[in-house]
Amino acid sequence: MGYNNGVAILNEICKTCYSNEEIGAVARSLNIDDIEEVLNKTKWTPETYKANKTNAQTNKDRKEYKNTTYYPSLYQIEQNAIIDGIEVEETGLQKSEQETLSNITDTYQKAEKTIKPMQTAWKNGNLKEENYILPEYHKMLYTNYSYHLASRAIDLKEDYINFGLFELTLGKTIQTTTLFNSRGGIQSSWNRIRPIVEIPRENIEL
Repeated sequence: MGYNNGVAILNEICKTCYSNEEIGAVARSLNIDDIEEVLNKTKWTPETYKANKTNAQTNKDRKEYKNTTYYPSLYQIEQNAIIDGIEVEETGLQKSEQETLSNITDTYQKAEKTIKPMQTAWKNGNLKEENYILPEYHKMLYTNYSYHLASRAIDLKEDYINFGLFELTLGKTIQTTTLFNSRGGIQSSWNRIRPIVEIPRENIEL
């Protein structure tokens, strides 16, 4: 359920706890897209942090699995998923997208023949101050604790697939919290959250 609903749950917790209707402030959880948006692209490219030179923005370098083919039910409606040779259209859910809890009764399923996902998890996710367009972003994201990001991550191993959520470990390293794997294994995890609160400019007094 963590993979199927983690993005919606993290956003809902932040929205409930940190929003303020009086000033029009709306809160959500930090996600991996927020971090990628403030990285210095002249020194950083997504490919740098993906495994096996995989470019997660394209269909290149997928890996096909025939023996370990369990997957979280939400995966079948995610963007670019390929199950038994059938690809989800580009209109499928992106990794940080999920507005409401999914109405899922079967938490995971098994492909009849193959599953062929793309790598989205980071492998070399050590972030330093020089990785960001401004040093302030590094200071904002750095903490002495680790926290979940509201983004799903897929990590391709040699014989199986890990499905989970992105995690910012001690504010320095992008990792994946594994919640399910294609062997059918289920894992639980606890962690902190990191809210982002958006306040309309007209409601800010300086």
